[in-house]
Amino acid sequence: MKAVAISAALVAALLLWLFLRTDDRDSPVEPTEVSIVAAEQEAVVRRAQSAADSEEGVSNAESNDIDCPDNSGRFLRTNEEQKRLVESATSSLLASGDPEHLLAAALMRRWSDPQAALAQLEKLVALESNSPLSAWTALIICGQRAQLACDFGALEQEAIRADSKNGAMWVQLVGLRLEDSNDEQAIEAMRQAISAPKFDSYYFEQIMMIERALAATSDLSLAERVITGIGFAAATPMGMNALARKCDDEQTGVWLELCDQLGERMRVDGSDIMTQMLGSAVQGHALANRGDSRGLQELELKKTEIRRTMGSAASNAEWFNLMTNDERVLREYLQNMDVFGEAAAMKRLSSEAERLRALSGYDQCNFEGDPFGASVGEP
Repeated sequence: MKAVAISAALVAALLLWLFLRTDDRDSPVEPTEVSIVAAEQEAVVRRAQSAADSEEGVSNAESNDIDCPDNSGRFLRTNEEQKRLVESATSSLLASGDPEHLLAAALMRRWSDPQAALAQLEKLVALESNSPLSAWTALIICGQRAQLACDFGALEQEAIRADSKNGAMWVQLVGLRLEDSNDEQAIEAMRQAISAPKFDSYYFEQIMMIERALAATSDLSLAERVITGIGFAAATPMGMNALARKCDDEQTGVWLELCDQLGERMRVDGSDIMTQMLGSAVQGHALANRGDSRGLQELELKKTEIRRTMGSAASNAEWFNLMTNDERVLREYLQNMDVFGEAAAMKRLSSEAERLRALSGYDQCNFEGDPFGASVGEP
Protein backbone atom coordinates (compact mmCIF):
# COMPACT_ATOMS: atom_id res chain seq x y z
CA MET A 1 0.00 0.00 0.00
CA LYS A 2 1.34 3.40 -0.88
CA ALA A 3 2.16 5.68 2.04
CA VAL A 4 0.29 8.49 0.37
CA ALA A 5 -2.84 6.35 0.19
CA ILE A 6 -2.66 5.80 3.94
CA SER A 7 -1.73 9.30 4.91
CA ALA A 8 -3.99 11.13 2.46
CA ALA A 9 -7.05 9.53 4.01
CA LEU A 10 -5.87 10.61 7.45
CA VAL A 11 -4.91 14.05 6.18
CA ALA A 12 -8.43 14.39 4.81
CA ALA A 13 -9.83 13.68 8.26
CA LEU A 14 -7.37 16.06 9.89
CA LEU A 15 -7.91 18.89 7.42
CA LEU A 16 -11.69 18.56 7.65
CA TRP A 17 -11.58 20.47 10.92
CA LEU A 18 -10.37 23.51 8.98
CA PHE A 19 -13.64 23.44 7.06
CA LEU A 20 -15.83 22.60 10.06
CA ARG A 21 -14.37 25.35 12.21
CA THR A 22 -15.87 28.04 9.96
CA ASP A 23 -19.42 26.76 10.40
CA ASP A 24 -21.55 27.66 13.43
CA ARG A 25 -23.51 24.46 12.78
CA ASP A 26 -26.88 26.05 13.62
CA SER A 27 -26.97 28.69 10.89
CA PRO A 28 -26.11 28.60 7.18
CA VAL A 29 -22.68 29.86 6.22
CA GLU A 30 -22.86 33.17 4.41
CA PRO A 31 -20.89 33.64 1.16
CA THR A 32 -18.31 35.80 2.93
CA GLU A 33 -14.55 35.39 2.68
CA VAL A 34 -14.81 33.18 5.77
CA SER A 35 -16.74 30.62 3.74
CA ILE A 36 -14.27 31.13 0.88
CA VAL A 37 -11.50 30.14 3.28
CA ALA A 38 -13.57 27.09 4.18
CA ALA A 39 -14.00 26.25 0.52
CA GLU A 40 -10.25 26.43 0.01
CA GLN A 41 -9.72 23.98 2.83
CA GLU A 42 -12.49 21.72 1.54
CA ALA A 43 -10.69 21.64 -1.81
CA VAL A 44 -7.52 20.49 -0.03
CA VAL A 45 -9.56 17.78 1.69
CA ARG A 46 -11.02 16.67 -1.62
CA ARG A 47 -7.56 16.51 -3.22
CA ALA A 48 -6.33 14.38 -0.33
CA GLN A 49 -9.37 12.12 -0.55
CA SER A 50 -8.92 11.83 -4.30
CA ALA A 51 -5.32 10.75 -3.81
CA ALA A 52 -6.39 8.20 -1.23
CA ASP A 53 -9.15 6.82 -3.48
CA SER A 54 -7.00 6.73 -6.60
CA GLU A 55 -5.58 3.34 -7.48
CA GLU A 56 -2.24 4.94 -8.26
CA GLY A 57 -2.38 7.71 -5.63
CA VAL A 58 -0.01 10.64 -6.07
CA SER A 59 2.99 9.68 -8.15
CA ASN A 60 6.40 9.73 -6.55
CA ALA A 61 7.56 12.02 -9.33
CA GLU A 62 4.99 14.63 -8.24
CA SER A 63 5.20 14.30 -4.46
CA ASN A 64 8.47 12.50 -3.69
CA ASP A 65 6.39 10.34 -1.35
CA ILE A 66 7.59 6.83 -0.69
CA ASP A 67 6.00 3.41 -0.99
CA CYS A 68 5.26 1.70 2.31
CA PRO A 69 4.41 -1.98 2.77
CA ASP A 70 0.93 -2.87 3.93
CA ASN A 71 1.86 -3.01 7.62
CA SER A 72 -0.30 -0.14 8.75
CA GLY A 73 -2.67 -2.24 10.88
CA ARG A 74 -0.64 -1.61 14.01
CA PHE A 75 -1.52 2.07 13.78
CA LEU A 76 -4.73 2.51 11.85
CA ARG A 77 -8.09 1.38 13.19
CA THR A 78 -11.47 1.44 11.54
CA ASN A 79 -13.80 4.31 12.33
CA GLU A 80 -15.99 1.96 14.33
CA GLU A 81 -13.06 0.71 16.41
CA GLN A 82 -11.93 4.27 17.06
CA LYS A 83 -15.46 5.35 18.02
CA ARG A 84 -15.89 2.40 20.37
CA LEU A 85 -12.58 3.05 22.12
CA VAL A 86 -13.30 6.76 22.52
CA GLU A 87 -16.79 6.08 23.90
CA SER A 88 -15.36 3.60 26.38
CA ALA A 89 -12.68 6.07 27.41
CA THR A 90 -15.28 8.81 27.85
CA SER A 91 -17.28 6.60 30.22
CA SER A 92 -14.15 5.97 32.26
CA LEU A 93 -13.39 9.70 32.35
CA LEU A 94 -16.86 10.49 33.66
CA ALA A 95 -16.42 7.98 36.46
CA SER A 96 -12.95 9.16 37.49
CA GLY A 97 -13.94 12.32 39.35
CA ASP A 98 -10.74 14.07 38.22
CA PRO A 99 -11.62 17.65 37.13
CA GLU A 100 -9.41 17.52 34.03
CA HIS A 101 -10.89 14.17 33.03
CA LEU A 102 -14.41 15.53 33.50
CA LEU A 103 -13.61 18.55 31.35
CA ALA A 104 -12.09 16.34 28.64
CA ALA A 105 -15.23 14.18 28.68
CA ALA A 106 -17.42 17.26 28.33
CA LEU A 107 -15.38 18.45 25.35
CA MET A 108 -15.81 15.06 23.69
CA ARG A 109 -19.58 15.00 24.37
CA ARG A 110 -20.43 18.52 23.27
CA TRP A 111 -21.95 17.44 19.94
CA SER A 112 -23.27 13.99 20.80
CA ASP A 113 -24.96 15.10 24.05
CA PRO A 114 -24.70 18.90 24.41
CA GLN A 115 -27.16 19.20 27.29
CA ALA A 116 -25.25 16.68 29.40
CA ALA A 117 -21.92 18.28 28.45
CA LEU A 118 -23.26 21.70 29.41
CA ALA A 119 -24.52 20.48 32.78
CA GLN A 120 -21.13 18.93 33.45
CA LEU A 121 -19.33 22.14 32.51
CA GLU A 122 -21.59 24.25 34.70
CA LYS A 123 -20.66 22.05 37.66
CA LEU A 124 -16.98 22.48 36.86
CA VAL A 125 -17.42 26.24 36.56
CA ALA A 126 -19.15 26.32 39.96
CA LEU A 127 -16.22 24.40 41.45
CA GLU A 128 -13.79 26.79 39.71
CA SER A 129 -11.89 23.80 38.35
CA ASN A 130 -10.18 24.65 35.04
CA SER A 131 -12.52 27.61 35.14
CA PRO A 132 -11.45 29.59 32.03
CA LEU A 133 -11.70 26.69 29.60
CA SER A 134 -14.83 25.30 31.29
CA ALA A 135 -16.51 28.71 31.15
CA TRP A 136 -15.37 29.25 27.54
CA THR A 137 -16.78 25.92 26.36
CA ALA A 138 -20.03 26.26 28.32
CA LEU A 139 -20.58 29.69 26.79
CA ILE A 140 -20.04 28.36 23.26
CA ILE A 141 -22.41 25.42 23.71
CA CYS A 142 -25.14 27.56 25.28
CA GLY A 143 -24.78 30.36 22.73
CA GLN A 144 -24.89 28.11 19.66
CA ARG A 145 -27.70 25.80 20.72
CA ALA A 146 -30.88 27.84 21.25
CA GLN A 147 -32.88 24.77 22.23
CA LEU A 148 -30.73 24.03 25.27
CA ALA A 149 -31.87 24.86 28.76
CA CYS A 150 -29.15 27.27 29.91
CA ASP A 151 -28.71 30.74 31.36
CA PHE A 152 -26.61 32.49 28.73
CA GLY A 153 -26.35 35.72 30.71
CA ALA A 154 -24.94 33.94 33.75
CA LEU A 155 -22.47 31.95 31.64
CA GLU A 156 -21.39 35.13 29.85
CA GLN A 157 -20.65 36.83 33.15
CA GLU A 158 -18.75 33.78 34.38
CA ALA A 159 -16.64 33.71 31.19
CA ILE A 160 -15.81 37.41 31.65
CA ARG A 161 -14.94 36.85 35.30
CA ALA A 162 -12.73 33.88 34.50
CA ASP A 163 -11.04 35.11 31.33
CA SER A 164 -11.47 38.85 30.87
CA LYS A 165 -7.84 39.32 29.80
CA ASN A 166 -8.21 36.93 26.86
CA GLY A 167 -8.98 38.57 23.52
CA ALA A 168 -10.19 35.29 22.00
CA MET A 169 -12.91 35.00 24.64
CA TRP A 170 -14.09 38.51 23.75
CA VAL A 171 -14.17 37.57 20.05
CA GLN A 172 -16.55 34.78 20.98
CA LEU A 173 -18.75 37.30 22.78
CA VAL A 174 -18.66 39.60 19.74
CA GLY A 175 -20.16 36.88 17.57
CA LEU A 176 -22.79 35.86 20.11
CA ARG A 177 -23.84 39.45 20.78
CA LEU A 178 -24.13 40.17 17.07
CA GLU A 179 -26.32 37.09 16.68
CA ASP A 180 -28.60 38.72 19.28
CA SER A 181 -28.51 42.02 17.30
CA ASN A 182 -26.85 43.73 20.25
CA ASP A 183 -24.49 45.97 18.29
CA GLU A 184 -23.61 48.28 21.17
CA GLN A 185 -22.34 45.47 23.41
CA ALA A 186 -20.68 43.82 20.40
CA ILE A 187 -18.66 46.99 19.81
CA GLU A 188 -17.56 47.02 23.44
CA ALA A 189 -16.53 43.34 23.16
CA MET A 190 -14.53 44.15 20.01
CA ARG A 191 -12.64 46.86 21.84
CA GLN A 192 -11.89 44.44 24.67
CA ALA A 193 -10.74 41.79 22.16
CA ILE A 194 -8.35 44.27 20.54
CA SER A 195 -6.81 45.52 23.79
CA ALA A 196 -6.74 42.33 25.89
CA PRO A 197 -3.19 41.33 26.91
CA LYS A 198 -3.45 37.74 25.61
CA PHE A 199 -5.20 35.92 22.77
CA ASP A 200 -5.77 32.21 23.35
CA SER A 201 -8.53 30.06 21.84
CA TYR A 202 -7.30 27.08 23.91
CA TYR A 203 -6.92 25.03 20.76
CA PHE A 204 -3.64 23.37 21.75
CA GLU A 205 -4.71 23.05 25.38
CA GLN A 206 -7.84 21.15 24.36
CA ILE A 207 -5.87 18.80 22.11
CA MET A 208 -3.40 17.90 24.83
CA MET A 209 -6.03 17.64 27.57
CA ILE A 210 -7.92 15.09 25.49
CA GLU A 211 -4.65 13.32 24.62
CA ARG A 212 -3.76 12.98 28.32
CA ALA A 213 -7.26 11.80 29.18
CA LEU A 214 -7.22 9.13 26.47
CA ALA A 215 -3.73 8.04 27.53
CA ALA A 216 -5.11 7.34 30.99
CA THR A 217 -8.19 5.45 29.82
CA SER A 218 -7.40 3.69 26.51
CA ASP A 219 -4.73 1.85 24.55
CA LEU A 220 -4.85 4.34 21.68
CA SER A 221 -1.41 5.29 20.37
CA LEU A 222 -0.05 8.81 20.82
CA ALA A 223 -0.84 9.64 17.19
CA GLU A 224 -4.42 8.35 17.53
CA ARG A 225 -4.91 10.31 20.73
CA VAL A 226 -3.62 13.50 19.13
CA ILE A 227 -5.81 13.02 16.04
CA THR A 228 -8.82 12.52 18.31
CA GLY A 229 -7.90 15.62 20.29
CA ILE A 230 -7.60 17.69 17.12
CA GLY A 231 -11.01 16.52 15.96
CA PHE A 232 -12.76 17.51 19.18
CA ALA A 233 -10.82 20.75 19.65
CA ALA A 234 -11.78 21.73 16.12
CA ALA A 235 -15.43 21.39 17.09
CA THR A 236 -15.04 24.27 19.56
CA PRO A 237 -14.83 27.22 17.16
CA MET A 238 -15.09 30.91 17.83
CA GLY A 239 -18.38 32.24 16.42
CA MET A 240 -17.09 34.01 13.33
CA ASN A 241 -19.95 34.11 10.83
CA ALA A 242 -21.81 37.00 12.45
CA LEU A 243 -18.61 39.02 12.81
CA ALA A 244 -17.59 38.39 9.21
CA ARG A 245 -21.05 39.37 7.95
CA LYS A 246 -21.03 42.56 10.00
CA CYS A 247 -17.57 43.59 8.83
CA ASP A 248 -18.62 42.90 5.25
CA ASP A 249 -21.84 44.91 5.53
CA GLU A 250 -20.65 47.95 7.48
CA GLN A 251 -18.87 50.42 5.22
CA THR A 252 -18.53 53.49 7.42
CA GLY A 253 -17.89 54.67 10.94
CA VAL A 254 -16.50 52.83 13.92
CA TRP A 255 -17.01 49.38 12.39
CA LEU A 256 -14.34 49.96 9.73
CA GLU A 257 -11.71 50.78 12.33
CA LEU A 258 -12.69 47.99 14.71
CA CYS A 259 -12.94 45.32 12.02
CA ASP A 260 -9.52 46.30 10.69
CA GLN A 261 -7.92 46.26 14.15
CA LEU A 262 -9.61 43.06 15.34
CA GLY A 263 -8.83 41.23 12.11
CA GLU A 264 -5.18 42.19 12.43
CA ARG A 265 -5.13 41.09 16.07
CA MET A 266 -6.44 37.66 15.13
CA ARG A 267 -4.09 37.32 12.17
CA VAL A 268 -1.01 38.32 14.13
CA ASP A 269 -1.74 36.84 17.57
CA GLY A 270 -3.81 33.77 16.69
CA SER A 271 -1.85 30.64 17.59
CA ASP A 272 -3.64 28.41 15.06
CA ILE A 273 -3.77 28.82 11.31
CA MET A 274 -7.54 29.05 10.97
CA THR A 275 -7.77 31.93 13.44
CA GLN A 276 -5.10 33.71 11.40
CA MET A 277 -7.03 33.10 8.16
CA LEU A 278 -10.32 34.19 9.68
CA GLY A 279 -8.67 37.33 11.02
CA SER A 280 -7.35 38.02 7.53
CA ALA A 281 -10.90 37.68 6.18
CA VAL A 282 -12.31 40.12 8.73
CA GLN A 283 -9.53 42.63 8.09
CA GLY A 284 -9.97 42.21 4.35
CA HIS A 285 -13.63 43.25 4.56
CA ALA A 286 -12.64 46.47 6.35
CA LEU A 287 -9.88 47.27 3.86
CA ALA A 288 -12.18 46.59 0.90
CA ASN A 289 -14.96 48.75 2.32
CA ARG A 290 -12.43 51.52 2.91
CA GLY A 291 -11.14 51.22 -0.66
CA ASP A 292 -7.60 50.54 0.55
CA SER A 293 -6.19 48.69 -2.48
CA ARG A 294 -2.61 48.83 -1.23
CA GLY A 295 -3.62 47.43 2.14
CA LEU A 296 -5.50 44.62 0.38
CA GLN A 297 -2.44 43.76 -1.72
CA GLU A 298 -0.25 43.61 1.37
CA LEU A 299 -2.82 41.49 3.18
CA GLU A 300 -3.04 39.09 0.24
CA LEU A 301 0.72 38.52 0.44
CA LYS A 302 0.38 37.66 4.12
CA LYS A 303 -2.52 35.30 3.42
CA THR A 304 -0.50 33.62 0.69
CA GLU A 305 2.29 33.02 3.20
CA ILE A 306 -0.18 31.38 5.58
CA ARG A 307 -1.47 29.15 2.78
CA ARG A 308 2.09 28.16 1.88
CA THR A 309 2.63 27.18 5.51
CA MET A 310 -0.36 24.86 5.26
CA GLY A 311 1.23 23.11 2.28
CA SER A 312 -0.23 21.11 -0.58
CA ALA A 313 -2.23 17.93 -0.21
CA ALA A 314 0.85 15.90 -1.19
CA SER A 315 3.15 17.62 1.30
CA ASN A 316 0.53 17.34 4.05
CA ALA A 317 0.28 13.63 3.32
CA GLU A 318 4.05 13.30 3.59
CA TRP A 319 4.27 15.29 6.83
CA PHE A 320 1.42 13.45 8.42
CA ASN A 321 2.80 10.09 7.39
CA LEU A 322 6.10 11.09 9.01
CA MET A 323 4.46 12.17 12.28
CA THR A 324 2.32 9.06 12.61
CA ASN A 325 5.27 6.77 12.02
CA ASP A 326 7.91 8.58 14.06
CA GLU A 327 6.79 9.44 17.58
CA ARG A 328 9.81 11.66 18.14
CA VAL A 329 8.77 13.86 15.23
CA LEU A 330 5.18 14.02 16.50
CA ARG A 331 6.28 15.00 20.01
CA GLU A 332 8.59 17.64 18.58
CA TYR A 333 5.74 19.01 16.45
CA LEU A 334 3.46 19.25 19.49
CA GLN A 335 6.16 20.97 21.52
CA ASN A 336 6.72 23.48 18.72
CA MET A 337 2.99 24.10 18.40
CA ASP A 338 2.81 24.83 22.12
CA VAL A 339 5.79 27.20 22.13
CA PHE A 340 5.66 28.84 18.70
CA GLY A 341 2.13 28.25 17.37
CA GLU A 342 0.75 26.06 14.61
CA ALA A 343 2.19 27.89 11.60
CA ALA A 344 5.75 27.87 12.95
CA ALA A 345 5.37 24.23 13.97
CA MET A 346 4.39 23.28 10.42
CA LYS A 347 7.37 25.15 8.98
CA ARG A 348 9.70 23.30 11.32
CA LEU A 349 8.01 20.02 10.46
CA SER A 350 8.60 20.63 6.75
CA SER A 351 12.29 21.27 7.38
CA GLU A 352 12.58 18.17 9.56
CA ALA A 353 10.92 16.03 6.88
CA GLU A 354 13.49 17.16 4.35
CA ARG A 355 16.36 16.55 6.77
CA LEU A 356 15.25 13.03 7.67
CA ARG A 357 14.55 12.09 4.09
CA ALA A 358 18.19 12.76 3.23
CA LEU A 359 19.53 10.46 5.99
CA SER A 360 20.81 7.06 4.96
CA GLY A 361 18.78 4.21 6.41
CA TYR A 362 15.85 6.28 7.65
CA ASP A 363 12.60 4.33 7.16
CA GLN A 364 9.57 6.60 7.26
CA CYS A 365 7.38 3.51 6.84
CA ASN A 366 8.38 1.87 10.13
CA PHE A 367 5.06 1.55 11.97
CA GLU A 368 6.46 -0.61 14.77
CA GLY A 369 9.34 1.21 16.38
CA ASP A 370 12.49 3.17 15.71
CA PRO A 371 12.47 4.37 12.08
CA PHE A 372 16.23 3.68 11.97
CA GLY A 373 15.55 -0.01 12.31
CA ALA A 374 15.24 -1.06 15.98
CA SER A 375 12.07 -2.98 16.78
CA VAL A 376 9.89 -2.24 19.76
CA GLY A 377 11.61 -3.52 22.89
CA GLU A 378 15.12 -3.36 21.48
CA PRO A 379 17.65 -1.25 23.39
